[in-house]
Amino acid sequence: MQGPDIADVLPPQPANAPLWFGPIEAGDTRRFVANGYVHVIAQPRGSAKSEGHYGHEDTDHYDTIEWITQQPWSNGKVGMVGISGYAGEQWRAAAQGHPALKAIFPYDACSAYGGMFGFRDFYPGGVLHAFPYLLDVFSTVHESRGIPAELPPQEEELVRAALRNPDYKMYMNLYNILTQRGQRTFIMYRSMIAPWEPDGTADAAQELFKKIRIPFYTGSGAYAYTYKLHWLGAQHFFQNCTGPRKLLFTGPAHLERPFHQYHDEILRWYDHWLKGVDTGIMKEPRVRYWLMGANEWRTGRIGPCRKRSGSSIT
Repeated sequence: MQGPDIADVLPPQPANAPLWFGPIEAGDTRRFVANGYVHVIAQPRGSAKSEGHYGHEDTDHYDTIEWITQQPWSNGKVGMVGISGYAGEQWRAAAQGHPALKAIFPYDACSAYGGMFGFRDFYPGGVLHAFPYLLDVFSTVHESRGIPAELPPQEEELVRAALRNPDYKMYMNLYNILTQRGQRTFIMYRSMIAPWEPDGTADAAQELFKKIRIPFYTGSGAYAYTYKLHWLGAQHFFQNCTGPRKLLFTGPAHLERPFHQYHDEILRWYDHWLKGVDTGIMKEPRVRYWLMGANEWRTGRIGPCRKRSGSSIT
């Protein structure tokens, strides 16, 4: 689905078009290849045709980058590209620290606290929404979909309490996720039985931030369901990770697929960090954002460091 054959048959589509297909998020292969790059699209464990279980891949990113560097077409310098889930994987790869990974471009950044779909950034203020349910409709992740197994006592107690919740009973499709006890739509399931952030999440995030030292270009747009996760995740990574970094915030329109709008910027970023070409990208303001109402682009700079957040935007 991520390959160039799909991009060839799909015309540019706005988010409100029936042709819009959200998961095409790895970028335009032909555009990258035409500019002298090799585009490797990896499938994490438990997705598409890969074996194993999603979430059990703590060193797979490192191993994949190592494999790339051993190929005859590789110059030993690797960058990453992609939005949403593909952005979340870039943060994970950066934290694993392979020396060949020189820069990342995680646009529509995933959560900075508690993993890619952490509660704090996904549900700010603690208000649940059903976007994880919609993700399952598009999903390529393998799910067992078997007969619900016996749960640990603590989890079973959480499920029983959720099954008594009248707010869940109003929505049969969501309620049915609970009856299957984690056999499908796992992110939605966990959010419904335990709608809170686990203890220790903030401390773990601070350790993650320290590991991300390579240049990154992040951002998001002020749009519907996922603005919470992507909008907040981009800010939290930008504020807490040090090193060369840029931030781009756009307006409320979702990107068409495969998000051609930012390929010029992506290529400028990687021509600079992977090819050593002076594109001028690091001489421009670090922060650029679209101000709704005024309907104009504005820029910002990185302000003085703060002890708790690392840096601020002014």
